[in-house]
Amino acid sequence: MNIPILSGIVEGLGVFFKTRRYLAYTIVFVFTAFLGLFVTWLMTLTVGTPTEGLLVNVFAFVGSAGTIYFAFGALFTGLGVDGLWITRRS
Repeated sequence: MNIPILSGIVEGLGVFFKTRRYLAYTIVFVFTAFLGLFVTWLMTLTVGTPTEGLLVNVFAFVGSAGTIYFAFGALFTGLGVDGLWITRRS
């Protein structure tokens, strides 16, 4: 059975890997995901020190920015309203 919204999202994700602009969004997502994991590892080394508070703030910013950016791009592309997300030059 074909679910229109899910099929559109899957097709939209395929577009990410076909064009440079969308591929850049994927790279941002992957980079921020690994950077978030690295900051998490640093937080485990600095538990109880003043540096831990700073790392928590960095983790919250870095970990959420790329993921949210990628999610909106994937959702808008899947729904076919990526014109709201990306303007195309003629």
